[in-house]
Amino acid sequence: AEHLQSRCRFSWRYTLKSTLKEKYQCVPEGVSKARSPLNEIYTELYIIEGRSGIVSGDHEVRQIETASRKQYRPETTIRHEDIFKLPPGRE
Repeated sequence: AEHLQSRCRFSWRYTLKSTLKEKYQCVPEGVSKARSPLNEIYTELYIIEGRSGIVSGDHEVRQIETASRKQYRPETTIRHEDIFKLPPGRE
């Protein structure tokens, strides 16, 4: 009985995962009915250590001036599928 329950759970999990993947791997962009694959919509993200994600309302020119005075910090590229994974060395 336990073996049968385990197989049923696996089967349902696989079916659910497949259904969700099929449903959400492509999303509509803008007002168009056409759907685009998520991996073609999102670009690479660049994460810089020590910076916050606060959105500033400053004028774009001021932001450029401020950015040019800041110290250089190395950037790390993150792929969209790795967005919620811990960075190496932080397990």
